[in-house]
Amino acid sequence: MYVPPFFGKSVVSVATSEVFNSVSAFPGMTNAPIQFWNKRVWNFGGEIIPLYYEKIRDSKDYDKIIKNILLN
Repeated sequence: MYVPPFFGKSVVSVATSEVFNSVSAFPGMTNAPIQFWNKRVWNFGGEIIPLYYEKIRDSKDYDKIIKNILLN
C-alpha cells in the first residue's frame, strides 16, 4: 500500500480485514503497515485512517459513515 503523504492531511484507506490484517514477509508487519507509516513517515501532521470494508458493507447506516469521512 502506498499513499503519498499529503502535508498535514489525513486520508482514509478502505480495505478488507484480510488486507489490513494479513501478515507480510517482514516480522511484525502486515500487508498494510498503517502504524509504521503513521509513526515514521507521516510525522508532519495527518495520518492514514483504516476503514474496514466489512464495516461499511454490514452497516445499515453506511451512508452516515461515508458522509462522516467526507466531512472530517
